[in-house]
Amino acid sequence: MRWLGGVVAWLPKPVARARRYTWFFLMVLCYLIWFKYAPAIFTSRYGAGDPRAYVVPLGISYYSFKLMHYALERGRAALPEHSFLDFMSWLFLFPTFTAGPIERLDHYLAKRSQTFAISDVVEGLTRIVQGLIKKLVLVEKLNAAALGFTGPDLVAYVNGSAEPASALAVWSYLALTTLSTYLEFSAYSDMAIGAMLLFGIRIGENFDYPLLATNILDFWRRWHMSLTNWCRAYVYMPLIGITRNPYMSVVLTFVLVGLWHAANLHWLAWGLWHGLGQAGCVLWGRFAQKAKIRFFRTAAGRVVGWALTMGYVFLGGSLVAFSGVSGLGDSFRLMALAFGI
Repeated sequence: MRWLGGVVAWLPKPVARARRYTWFFLMVLCYLIWFKYAPAIFTSRYGAGDPRAYVVPLGISYYSFKLMHYALERGRAALPEHSFLDFMSWLFLFPTFTAGPIERLDHYLAKRSQTFAISDVVEGLTRIVQGLIKKLVLVEKLNAAALGFTGPDLVAYVNGSAEPASALAVWSYLALTTLSTYLEFSAYSDMAIGAMLLFGIRIGENFDYPLLATNILDFWRRWHMSLTNWCRAYVYMPLIGITRNPYMSVVLTFVLVGLWHAANLHWLAWGLWHGLGQAGCVLWGRFAQKAKIRFFRTAAGRVVGWALTMGYVFLGGSLVAFSGVSGLGDSFRLMALAFGI
């Protein structure tokens, strides 16, 4: 089948050499595309129909990414020896099933404790309580505070049919919703990590204080780290090998990250926004090195860098603020309002 040879040629070389894992990889990829994106395509083409025709399997993104990781690393003969029971217990880790982190098999096998330790139980319960407080208390308070700046109908707010909009209110809304999103996702990670510690298994961290990042590259080294690391290993590096262009590769990678979240224009634009931001950051870093600009290495420069980074992240949040609610035009209106336009 000539088409398969063409597809294999675009995959990393170790995968191409291991044909049985290439087939496995392609089947998982087609499975993910069909269940995650076919409903959106059918709905946009034919309109809403019977919801039962668009049922998406629970946790499809996470276990599909795990299976693709497995196929790629098995093709490279890079995984340690393991049993079928090891494989199944790793694949269906119930605390991580719907919200991650995306745990690597080699890390999972290496971090299993062979003996019971009360310290793991104490740490696990502590992380679970932290997650519950974030989700049930802080997130709810932040969401309520955010709506206090724009009102309950964001579409009416950006279209001028509600209370008059102000740049300060828009920035406050974007900052609070970004903080809420961070606390919600980190809460899920805290509870997943804590639950696994109760079983003597230490899974990877997913967040490392991303809202303290001083540039957009640093932000993505700290935010949803398991997804970022997966995309760096299995999307960005192969794209570098194909394109020989780091700027194009990072933009394409984050376009795919956006579409991974949801198959719509909002998330596509969000992925493009963050991809372009990182490409611009790399370009600036190279220019600053040649021009010997060292301002952003000083204490004042790091504060300015942090403010610019958070502003960029907050503004990017407007691109997905109306996802599933209204068109991308309202997202652009919200961005314009942030600058008093």
